[in-house]
Amino acid sequence: MYFRVPAHDTVTDEPLAPPLRVRWRYRTGGAVYSSPAVSEGRVFIGSHDGSMYALDASTGELVWKFKTGGEITSSPAVRDGVVYFGSKDRYVYAVGAADGELVWKYRTRGKVVSSPVLAGDTLYIGSNDLKIHAVDTATGKKRWRVFLNDYRYGGVYSTPAYHDGVVYIASKNTRLYAFDAATGDLLWAYATGSAVYASPVVRDGVVYISSYDRSVYAVDAATGELRWKTALDDWIYATAVVYGDDLYVGTKGGYLTSLERSTGKIKFWFRLPSGISSTPVVTGDGFCYVGAEGGGLYGLNLKSGKIVWKGRTEGGVNSSPVLVDGILYVGDKAGVVYAFERE
Repeated sequence: MYFRVPAHDTVTDEPLAPPLRVRWRYRTGGAVYSSPAVSEGRVFIGSHDGSMYALDASTGELVWKFKTGGEITSSPAVRDGVVYFGSKDRYVYAVGAADGELVWKYRTRGKVVSSPVLAGDTLYIGSNDLKIHAVDTATGKKRWRVFLNDYRYGGVYSTPAYHDGVVYIASKNTRLYAFDAATGDLLWAYATGSAVYASPVVRDGVVYISSYDRSVYAVDAATGELRWKTALDDWIYATAVVYGDDLYVGTKGGYLTSLERSTGKIKFWFRLPSGISSTPVVTGDGFCYVGAEGGGLYGLNLKSGKIVWKGRTEGGVNSSPVLVDGILYVGDKAGVVYAFERE
């Protein structure tokens, strides 16, 4: 699933040092903002052409595609042979990973651009109907849903995070919420200074969230109290990545900034030629790969503080790369899905 685990606090242990080359590419019928999920030798990814694609992870050949009634920006989650994702046609879908056959679909009252998180036998996802939905993974039936009634900007783009019986999610109405995962009861809410598109990350009792007010927040996971706030150079769309004692956050100004996780102090930054909406992936050997809105996938050496590689893409990259078994998968706004491997 998006960020691999429900708390969104993990990075891969896999090494992948540049330079890389394209192993394969596959062209969909629309822009790809969705981030890939890789499971059992297949890459699952959505497209603005309204289809969820299953591609052979080794060759890039099409295995199946499932058509919905709207664009798919939601990143899929895969478990026990089922692929879960949302669509702008207002439905959340569950389809068979092996054959792409519909298992169930769940109707919301708004476009679904949020990605699902799976915890136990429940799927949690946000919708632009201003609700967070908890859905039974086996039946597609509602367990609970909560209206985020302090409406301001409207819509939920953020992907929920789950940790220790609590679901954390942010909304364009500026709020970061904590809900009891079993009942949907509100535990606390914290207001940032602007709309939130990024997803929460939970680590060591702290929730990290980025806001369009150009700031990164660290909020106590139990109480919702602010621990620190750090202002960056520009709007923030991408989700922060935890790597050791640091956070890495990309901005619309093109800066990938490293912050000290305990204090929010800025340590250093990289500057890309264009804005960053893609969430970076950090490898086990200290390299970071991130997409640029103007096009290209960049490889950064976190030890030397230098950009050491650039991979060409046909379009800008808002999709977040995923590293599995030595291959880096990502999509672009030209509709192409790429697999990069070590040269």
